[in-house]
Amino acid sequence: MNYLKTAAVSGMLTISMAASLLAGCGKHINGTAPAVIVNGEAINVGTANFILRYQEAETAQIMQMYGFASGSTLWDTDISGDDETEETAAESTSSASAESTSSASASSASESTSSASASSASSDASSASSAEAEEEKHFNTYGEQYKDSVLTNIERMVVLRQHMADYGLSLTDEQQAKIDEVAGETYEANKEILGAMGTTDADINQAVELISYEYIMHDAMLEGADIEVTDEEAAQKSFTYARFATTVTDEETGEERDMTEDELADVEKKANDLIEKVKAEDDIANADIPSMAKEIDENATSMQTSFGADDTIFPDNVKDALAGLKDGELYDSAIKTDDGYYYVVRLDKEFDEERTESNRKSLISTKEQEHIDETVQGWLDEAEIEVKDGWNALEVTDSRPYVVKAEASEEETGAEAVTDSAAEEASDSAAEEASDTAADSAAGEASDTAADSAAGEASDAEADSTSSSSSSAE
Repeated sequence: MNYLKTAAVSGMLTISMAASLLAGCGKHINGTAPAVIVNGEAINVGTANFILRYQEAETAQIMQMYGFASGSTLWDTDISGDDETEETAAESTSSASAESTSSASASSASESTSSASASSASSDASSASSAEAEEEKHFNTYGEQYKDSVLTNIERMVVLRQHMADYGLSLTDEQQAKIDEVAGETYEANKEILGAMGTTDADINQAVELISYEYIMHDAMLEGADIEVTDEEAAQKSFTYARFATTVTDEETGEERDMTEDELADVEKKANDLIEKVKAEDDIANADIPSMAKEIDENATSMQTSFGADDTIFPDNVKDALAGLKDGELYDSAIKTDDGYYYVVRLDKEFDEERTESNRKSLISTKEQEHIDETVQGWLDEAEIEVKDGWNALEVTDSRPYVVKAEASEEETGAEAVTDSAAEEASDSAAEEASDTAADSAAGEASDTAADSAAGEASDAEADSTSSSSSSAE
């Protein structure tokens, strides 16, 4: 059986990466030196550096698109001595990395689901598991932490290739031809910068091949796996909310502070004014709460979203209020929550069939990926891995940024297609689903739970998102 998802490889076509190297930083890199040795198999610096820079640029682009970082401050952010900040850094960079990897291979809605799940946990799940097996690592910057997660990805790719025969798989002539085609076009489109990276056409060929194994082996590794999602697990309740913040940025210090009693009273009044405004509508169930909220306070955030029985995203008193409503009913008072907001909520559907089925697919993909990750982690735990000086010399830093080409032609399916794929996922499913989960869990409110941050930040990020992105390179 042919397990190659063609889009997974063709999505790598002309990975259009251009460098904006600062003066004096273009030192020569020996691409032939070993970067990492896995069970005696060496991956050289040329191959490893390309994978690092490709994922780095795409991750930076996605993080900036959601408003998680500016174009000049990302990788050099200091996370030393702050375990909570470092944990948030790990969550945000791995989430964005997962999305960048999946978007590189997704060219249709049906394939993007499996592609996203195939790569979604590659960075965070594998690196988290391997971190448990080693002494706890500590990083000074986001860049150091991210570079380590990419190294784990590379090690993962290598052990996947080494265990391919376990599933009776080998590259077919057709698959190899597609890899050669993709690698050749990628090299020609980026020849100048690849030379500065120490990367040859053969290195690109190996990188494209390694990146493809996650997808080539995906279905085979799931054969016989017992993957089940119950109706109770999948069930989703949909609702619309508007929320008004109870914190404000101090004009003098620029720092966030709690509101005064008078300010809080004003916010509560705005929330109650919205309730009265909605109640005045002839059809409360279809009232446009987001538009009404903006009319009252342009800083209010509002959207329709959903949650399930195991939800840890929304405050308990918000969920309790919704539990007493029927479809289309508005809760008749503002809800003050411990996370710093006044909520106005309407229950849209006690049981939302469409969102339930979407959630079922997402949960199945998650469980499938957990099965694959567990298998791969077992291989990594048993592997003999040696990280060499060639890899250690590479840096991920804001001082030497790489950027995704903005002027890519229609024929190119690298930067443009990847950007379009990420944006399309963000605006379609992410606006309601991914924005409620992975996208906004990567935000600074990650500890505040994924979807609620998404609810507020991602809806704003959608409007304000920027496609400019940069990442640092050695």
